[in-house]
Amino acid sequence: MFEPLLRLPTAQFFGRAALRLPSDAGLPEPSVRLDRICRTSNAPGTVWNEPRDPIVGTLRIKFCLAGRARTRIGREDFVHEAGTAILIRPGEATRSEVPAGGPPWDFAYAALRGAEAARLGRELFARTGRRVPLGGASETVRRFEELFRRMSAGGFDSPFAESLAAYGLLAALWDDALPRPAGALRFRMDAALRHLAANAHRNVSVRELAAAAGLSESHLHRAFLRETGKTPHRYHLDARLALARETLRDSPLSVKETAARFGFADVPNFTRLFKRAYGAPPGASRAAR
Repeated sequence: MFEPLLRLPTAQFFGRAALRLPSDAGLPEPSVRLDRICRTSNAPGTVWNEPRDPIVGTLRIKFCLAGRARTRIGREDFVHEAGTAILIRPGEATRSEVPAGGPPWDFAYAALRGAEAARLGRELFARTGRRVPLGGASETVRRFEELFRRMSAGGFDSPFAESLAAYGLLAALWDDALPRPAGALRFRMDAALRHLAANAHRNVSVRELAAAAGLSESHLHRAFLRETGKTPHRYHLDARLALARETLRDSPLSVKETAARFGFADVPNFTRLFKRAYGAPPGASRAAR
């Protein structure tokens, strides 16, 4: 079903060792990371066993691309067919057997780790159960293809680029599983807000934010105005200024250090924006401390 879209090399498996570590080890840890990813084809008669994942905050997603396999997870026994994803929760072991005499069983697999990956996995499981029908050439599989190609090319340059791609896979899976426009838009807005919160240390372009939310720039702009009454740029700027104000009140950082921490290029510009927002220069917050 997915072969016209997903033309990837088989029997390739990439894990954390394939990722390039970020140059700045002081950056915060994103709440969704890519732990493992693979694409493989299994001949008839093959048995595929996956042990329990020792990492508690992990969500494993397996997409059947072609063929079928008899799969057992805990006390559940079912046929994993093409066009279906299955959710494997932390602590679960799986066993899949490809029927002899049938076609090969092709599947794609991604393991996401982090508190947010585990939370979204639990919530989706509660709504859909273990098996998630994806239909035809789905957005979920397209996102997986992008992740796989990036990994096969050497991984990501930063934890934020990796987290953005992994979160995009989760967002697409939710949209394919629960294709209700209102709920899907709210999920995408949530993805955008979380991306802004994780990047309070720098300015985020509308283009980058739209990619994180899986929306066009114009759609994102309208959604922000409707939900927050502000443009994406104004919302993020106000949030960064609010964090800067708290930092000046509660930490020993100077005005210059605070401006740099939240991505303001120079102190005069930071002072101008701060004064416009709060009616007093940053030094007033420092004096209040």
